[in-house]
Amino acid sequence: MRVPPRVGQSSVLLTAFLLLIGGLGCDVGGSSSNEATISGQVLNAVDDPVVDAQVILQFDDASGEPVERTTETDSSGLFTDTIELEGATQVDITVSKNGTSAQNTQQVSPEAGA
Repeated sequence: MRVPPRVGQSSVLLTAFLLLIGGLGCDVGGSSSNEATISGQVLNAVDDPVVDAQVILQFDDASGEPVERTTETDSSGLFTDTIELEGATQVDITVSKNGTSAQNTQQVSPEAGA
């Protein structure tokens, strides 16, 4: 019986995070005109959900002060968070689990969902 070579867990997770972030969408909406909902799904290299991955959203508020919001993926690898914005804002999204992380930047605007 031939056993396939093992790939380190960190490499697999990093690949998964890069795949997720590369295709990350922003579901923009909310209950007010200054809100944007950011959602996505973290999958590993074989498209299985990554459960309990930490997702950090970083952006500047209307006064230029840095804001950091943290959430986690659920049992399906899904995450969602609603942020308040005054206009189009750059949001840095970092996904991490077990010491491995990846980052991407998305342009978010509350008006896009109106």
